[in-house]
Amino acid sequence: MQLENFGLMGKTYATLNFFSNSRYDRVERNRHSALLLRNVLVVLFSILILYMGIRLSQVFRFEVPEILLLVIIFFIGLAYFILRKGYFYAAAVLAIGITFAGMTFIAMTSMGIRDAAVLTYFLLIIFSSLLLGRMAAIVMTLLSIISVWLMVMLENNGLLAYDPWRIEFVARDMSFVLLATLVLVVYYDNILNRYIRDISKSRADYRKINAELTERNKEIMVINSELREAMEKSLESDRLKTAFLANLSHEIRTPMNGIIGFSELVLSPESTDEEKREYNRIIANSCRQLLGVVNDIVDISKIESGVIELHHRHMDLNDILRELFSLHSLAAREQKIDLEMIPGFEEGYAGIIADDVKLKQILNNLIGNAIKFTNKGSVKFGYVSKGKMIEFYVIDSGIGIPQAQQHDIFERFIQADSGLSRRRGGAGLGLSIARAYVEKMGGKIWVQSEKGKGSEFYFTVPLVQEVTRKADPVEQRMDTTEERIPLLLVEDTESNEILMKGMLRNYPYDIVVARSGEEAIELFQKYGPFGLIMMDIKLPGLDGYEATREIRRLDKKVPVIAQTAYAFQEDREKAMEAGCNDLLSKPISRVALEEILRKFKR
Repeated sequence: MQLENFGLMGKTYATLNFFSNSRYDRVERNRHSALLLRNVLVVLFSILILYMGIRLSQVFRFEVPEILLLVIIFFIGLAYFILRKGYFYAAAVLAIGITFAGMTFIAMTSMGIRDAAVLTYFLLIIFSSLLLGRMAAIVMTLLSIISVWLMVMLENNGLLAYDPWRIEFVARDMSFVLLATLVLVVYYDNILNRYIRDISKSRADYRKINAELTERNKEIMVINSELREAMEKSLESDRLKTAFLANLSHEIRTPMNGIIGFSELVLSPESTDEEKREYNRIIANSCRQLLGVVNDIVDISKIESGVIELHHRHMDLNDILRELFSLHSLAAREQKIDLEMIPGFEEGYAGIIADDVKLKQILNNLIGNAIKFTNKGSVKFGYVSKGKMIEFYVIDSGIGIPQAQQHDIFERFIQADSGLSRRRGGAGLGLSIARAYVEKMGGKIWVQSEKGKGSEFYFTVPLVQEVTRKADPVEQRMDTTEERIPLLLVEDTESNEILMKGMLRNYPYDIVVARSGEEAIELFQKYGPFGLIMMDIKLPGLDGYEATREIRRLDKKVPVIAQTAYAFQEDREKAMEAGCNDLLSKPISRVALEEILRKFKR
């Protein structure tokens, strides 16, 4: 490493070298040397003027030494003028050269090597080294040695003869040389001290900068570590998404294959009635499986876009548990496992304020997973009150979850036994959706599990309102009479019309069909009042919302049930605002339809 990298110390050292390796070194050396030369010329010019005055005051005569001294003073001034013009090398060479020549002639014409002028050779050698580098010092040393020996030879051969000077003149000249040496030494000492202070300051600045760079380097290392972690997460996310898409394709194609294949077998004349019933059961299960995949995709899309909204309403926790028990009891029987529901409150005291749709979806995902991953044993679910929170739980005796995977299973596209060869099915979104909904509701979700020993899932939601006893419900029973009830079915799709008529076949309804919102209003005015209206939302022309508003202007009491393929909570709210009494989401299940008919049976 070159010394110029060490601040002013390196710059000072650079002035001691006549040759340098870089243009920057030469510029820095010339700048410092020019400053030194300028001050030396000022001091030397002053000393020579003073010395000249003393000589003339003692012996007023203009002989060769005095003339040469005046010449030296003139050229010293000229060198200073040249230096101010920016010609450093010319000024340095002129100053050193004229001083050397002048002092040499003074010595030859005065006392030879005994003259004090010879002592200036020492100063000239030093200044040559400082100003122009060591090569200049070597040249000046050789010239000084040649000059000294030349004067000795001339004197020994009688070519030069000197008059002995008075001893006080010798003392005078020696004193001025010593004085000039002292002045220049003191001046150079000040320069060195200033350089040392600058070097110390540079070192302090260097340590400060080094500390800042060290700290910055640590920050960069942290940033690099975060970037590497982000890149690894991105790669892992890409890998999971690729696996998810492959699995999603499998999850969609598998039930579709069952639906299409068994539908063709049902239509085959070779199939027996018993086989057709089995085929129809498989088709229904495949449709529910496909609907579950679609619902998960819709939910995760809402979570990704950050549009989750809570819709709090009064609900009964025990009713929710019973509904979920009925929903999963068939799957539990098929798995040959016990399904147990454990309410935390007594009947009539389980009313709270919460988002019942999301709460049911969370429990539905957890119970569905528990049944899916349990080969034998039981699945238990329920809730307990804990202060201002309600803690729900789903406990199974299934395959369990390894400790290392218990955190990851709440991430998207993850299952406990992941891989394309897994046999359990599912898109790996249920727990991610559950966590997002729980956190949105102000609670938390966690799992306790051991591989091969089952799993226990818990989550909490705030108890928004203290549980209070609800009024005893008035039991609504289906009339046993054969009185026919007029029903207005507003449906623009023929296949949906046929489906609804088939599902209503065993009920005492006389069905009138409207294909559009305008026709529905017209039929209502012509054949009304109706006992029930099944209103499709997406209709040509006037949609179901506007048609319901128009009917409400004519009749405030008739029950209107919205039918829609829109699955979002805000669609339900919009239907209620338009005047609907309830909503059925497509595909409509027979169980949901029966519940609606029982609810609004007059």
